[in-house]
Parts: sequence; C-alpha cells; structure tokens
Amino acid sequence: MKKNRLLRKIAVDGGSFNPLHNEHITRLIGILKSSGFNLLGIDSLMILPSGSGGRKDKMIHIDPTLRLEMAEFLARAVQPHAKIPISVNPIDIFRSPNTPTYYLWKELLGQKFGRKLESKSEYQSIRFCFILGSDWQPDSIRSQWVRGGRLVDPNTGCDFIITHREGYPRTYDASDYPNFHWVEYAPDYQPKMLSSSEIRLKIKQGVDISQDVPIFIKKLIEKHRLYQEAQFPIA
Repeated sequence: MKKNRLLRKIAVDGGSFNPLHNEHITRLIGILKSSGFNLLGIDSLMILPSGSGGRKDKMIHIDPTLRLEMAEFLARAVQPHAKIPISVNPIDIFRSPNTPTYYLWKELLGQKFGRKLESKSEYQSIRFCFILGSDWQPDSIRSQWVRGGRLVDPNTGCDFIITHREGYPRTYDASDYPNFHWVEYAPDYQPKMLSSSEIRLKIKQGVDISQDVPIFIKKLIEKHRLYQEAQFPIA
C-alpha cells in the first residue's frame, strides 16, 4: 500500500546549539536510526535553532548567524545517517525573546501553506512532530508552556516525539495521548550527559574542548573568541 501523501509529517528538533557539541550529533543520529522513529513515517527533519531566551539568565550573547552556522553543520553531519532530508529553518533564531512553541507551531503551519490556515482539515494535512527529552511530558508541558493544554490535546495540538532520558520514565498513559510518540535511542548511539553550558564553562576556564566538539565548531569558537567571560557570563 502506498503511503498517503496528503498527510506529511515533519519532525522538528529545536535547541540553542550554544555551542553545538558532539552529543547533539550522537543524540540526533540515535533518534534517526531508532526503530521507533522509523515506524512513525516521518517525511523530513527540520532543525530549528531558537532565538535568545526570554529569561535574563538564559539570554544568548553571541551573533545568531554563528549559531545558525553551527545548526547547519549539525544538518550536514547527520544527513549521511538519515533516510529523510534534513533542513535548517532560521525562522526563530534572530528573535529576542524566542517564540513560544505554540505560536511557533502555528507560524510553521502558515509558512508551509504560504498563508493563514482556515480549516481544521488543513491543519490536519500536515503534522509537526516536536522532538523532546522525557523530562517534558504532557503534565509538565500543560502546566509550564504557553497554551500547553492546547498543544498536548490530541484534538487541538501537534505531535511530540519523546526521547527517553535516564531518570525520566514515562508518566502518561499512551492511550490518552496518541500524539505522543515514545522513542528509545538506537543502541549504538546512546548520547552521554553533556550540556552546552559545560562547554562554555570549560572555555571560560581555559580547559581544552577538543574531545567535546567537532573540529569545525572548535575552530569557529576560536576564530570568533566565543564564550569568553566578558562576552558570555556563565549562570
């Protein structure tokens, strides 16, 4: 049976990529190669770097074009491991503060159609599937995100691909949330615990990051002297 081409599914992987590091790459490959992901019938993957954070301690103080360059490197690094096309969407990265997911989702729908959508059938003809770690599940999204209740509602919201993170087991009944898809990483691509804030702290302290980031990213950081103390205070 041929796949119904009237319904398109686009996975969305967002993040600040500030900076991009090796575990971002391992994580995304682990998702793309997982059996759970491949059963979802995803047509393409969109990498969506976020704008500067709304909270003072989350503000991003580097040129967004450099983070965009990092996101584009991520797409190039991961594409050979993927069966679907990967693109980078800069719709949010130049904004401060960044756009809440609910409004970003609506904007992405309009961007794909080239106009404001007018009917429920149009909304249902394309599904955006936002990739999250399992520290975000229906209850936490509903209580902490802008219009989170509408986002998690199978009848009014989008889809979510939830990747299992250690210490965060599934807390919802899958039958209540058919728009939530639980995915385990492929066995050979289990990401280690590493955060961009750790990388920034190492740079601030003069610690070598060669084992943490691709050489392209290391050279980009060195060329532009990114994440120096005066430029990027570590919260």
